[in-house]
Amino acid sequence: MKNAGLILLALALASVGGSTIAATDAAALKGAIASFERHDFPAAERQFHRLLAADPANTEARLYLGRIALEEHRLTEGIDHLDHATRLNPTNAVYFLWLARGYGLQARNAGIPTGIGPALKSRAAFEKSVALDPGLIEAREDLIQFHREAPGIVGGSRRAARAHAIEIMKREPYIGALIQGDLLMDERKNREAESVYRGAAELKPGQVDAYYRIGLLHLKLKEYEKAFSAFERVLQIDINEVEACFYIGEAGAVSGQRLPRAAEALKAYLKTRPWSILPSLADAHFRLGQVYERQEKHELARAEFQAALKLEPGHKEAKAAFRKLR
Repeated sequence: MKNAGLILLALALASVGGSTIAATDAAALKGAIASFERHDFPAAERQFHRLLAADPANTEARLYLGRIALEEHRLTEGIDHLDHATRLNPTNAVYFLWLARGYGLQARNAGIPTGIGPALKSRAAFEKSVALDPGLIEAREDLIQFHREAPGIVGGSRRAARAHAIEIMKREPYIGALIQGDLLMDERKNREAESVYRGAAELKPGQVDAYYRIGLLHLKLKEYEKAFSAFERVLQIDINEVEACFYIGEAGAVSGQRLPRAAEALKAYLKTRPWSILPSLADAHFRLGQVYERQEKHELARAEFQAALKLEPGHKEAKAAFRKLR
């Protein structure tokens, strides 16, 4: 009985110790994710590497290290982390979604013919993600985007895009309507697309996605007042949607309208750290330079074009605008 008591005590202590370690790991992971979401990528990367050193099978650490690398355009490294995560956990749809995105970026950067291999891998990973979790709307959205953009040689198919759009409509009518509008835009059926987007906005008036699309449609059609209204509506719904600030600035820069508001909005955007899928800070400096140029503030315009080129030396539009002002 004495030995049995010692065994039970040892098991209890081991259980407590294991719980403490698990809680510590969970807290460390939460802290690392918080750093990532603040866009403090150097700190987040250090934290995730510590987690990985403690547990090489930590797939969440692999996922975020991969995402950081993609954000910083270290595509090969990012893909390696994400591929490792899918090998460690081959049933996680989110891991395959991010792996597909990594291959997609690699394919886009490489172009044809070098990008054919990564594009095929991207499609396969998107399809795997959808197969693992048919309800993961993000994966279907991205697969539709692949089919809209990719050439037939790598499996791009408008028919497949429409089929997946129908599946999304069954699960989430709001997102399905947005994608239906996108497909109409591809066919240059702009007014039909606008009608669909506005229907989606009525379906969920507290969501911003439809208003972004309405604004971009009007920006494309040079209907600037309507574009301004749509992007301002986004900010009324959610003041933290700073992407709308960029587009307000862009609308002012290309139209010459509402220039003080355009400058204000671009300055607000320049205070942020946008994700890589959003307009870059170099683009924002370029658009602000255009606003200043329209206001005949040439020194300020020149400084903004230089700032854009400092961030992105290959920014063609900023380079041309700077040369014109010299």
